[in-house]
Amino acid sequence: PPRSTLFPYTTLFRSSLVGNVRNTFREFAEFVVSALRGRLDHDTMERSHQHFIVNVIAFEALRDAAYFENPDSRVRDGRLRLFNAEYMAATTSIHMLHQMMQRLRRRQCHRALAQMAGLYRELSIVLLPEGGTVPATAAEAAPLALELGQYREALPRRIAAARQAIAPDADADELLDFDSAADLLQRFTADMHHYTESYTSLARPGGRAARPAPRYVAHADPILAALSGLRGVVALLAVSAFWIATAWPSGPNAAILACVFCCLFASSPTPVLAMRTLGI
Repeated sequence: PPRSTLFPYTTLFRSSLVGNVRNTFREFAEFVVSALRGRLDHDTMERSHQHFIVNVIAFEALRDAAYFENPDSRVRDGRLRLFNAEYMAATTSIHMLHQMMQRLRRRQCHRALAQMAGLYRELSIVLLPEGGTVPATAAEAAPLALELGQYREALPRRIAAARQAIAPDADADELLDFDSAADLLQRFTADMHHYTESYTSLARPGGRAARPAPRYVAHADPILAALSGLRGVVALLAVSAFWIATAWPSGPNAAILACVFCCLFASSPTPVLAMRTLGI
């Protein structure tokens, strides 16, 4: 049978991947702005970090599926892997920055906190000006990437001015904590800049990734792997039994798709949710 008959949902992988990329960038940018403006409490920050980890794993499963089913995804595969790697780096660095700010609060470093709050506010305005919106597509994010690059270049001077403002009154420990927080802020700004650049690169049909993406290796629990295989067998038997019992004309396609989707999304932390994103 022709490929289009056996796999009627192959185009959904690409559309689902495009939607996933856009939603991931928008969601993370909005989270960062809310965090920088002090709108999120500690528990929300921690839950969000766990959510980001789930997103990384689910994205890799979707990218693998789209790679084999869509030539356009293969052309952009290197940039998609870099996009996910930069996403991991940015989520990690903002989590570390949050932990450092918690330390400043526990130590009651009020002068350092006040200066860091000013730097936070500046970065949040770059990411999302008051009354503005997060870019909806990769092409629309190009100006944001340029602004982040300019802010990243100016940030060391702003940090130096902030340190000079607290140096006369702060003790050595507070200055050290401020330096650590400022260094993490610079790291996050660089990671966010790279992440935005990798996002904008997806708008170009050709070209290569700006940097080689680190290899993504998923470490599966053997028990979970065995259960995933068992789930695929059960799905095949259940669909086949229904096909035979009802003489369903589309039974062969359904049986094949059941096995394919079970295998493709076995590594996803939320396989049912991942399936729903395909619109099936």
